[in-house]
Amino acid sequence: MEMQAVDPNVESFYRFCLERLSTGVTDADLAGAGWTDSSQILRIANTLLGQGRLNLQQLPNGRLIYKAVEPQLAAKFSGLDAHARMVYQFIEKTGDKGAWSKSLKDQTNLQQHTITKATKDLMKKQLIKEVKSVQKGNRKVFMLIDLEPAREVSGGTWYQDGEFNTQWVESLREQCQEFLDSNNGRAVSLPDIHRFVMQQPGPQVPTEDDISSIM
Repeated sequence: MEMQAVDPNVESFYRFCLERLSTGVTDADLAGAGWTDSSQILRIANTLLGQGRLNLQQLPNGRLIYKAVEPQLAAKFSGLDAHARMVYQFIEKTGDKGAWSKSLKDQTNLQQHTITKATKDLMKKQLIKEVKSVQKGNRKVFMLIDLEPAREVSGGTWYQDGEFNTQWVESLREQCQEFLDSNNGRAVSLPDIHRFVMQQPGPQVPTEDDISSIM
């Protein structure tokens, strides 16, 4: 089987963008580095987009930003179509708040069945995950795989898998009362109670504020 030749211009362009990963690259940056042929830039950008090694972002003023995708992440994008990569970009922008299917449909103008396929493909690649959003009535939202959901999404300490964990709250109250009873009426501080509770097993680690809220 004949090996496809590597285009040195494509690799040079990719390295240039990769070196400016945090800021992205504008057309002005490219021109300053000698990239002045717009048709060549378009061809190279399309090649890298097709390989999942480049993302394009449009600023409010209409300017384009070329952002390289790190090699390790680009390897995960391998085999994904343009729709899946577009959906990934919109999910990425939502951060720890996540995006639900309707917002993705509105933002991308893609059909619902295309959104569904894209999110399934992204989850198979372990690039995104589904999280129940307490804020949206336990509707599932999508976010990047390595993000912890924001408190308003997860419900905070008292929620587990989108459901209020009544049993654990009652267990914590009992632990707090046990500590107070063991001190025979002596004055104890909130940090003292928190330290005691932290020594007990539980599904999550409560903060001092959490303990204060159930006292």
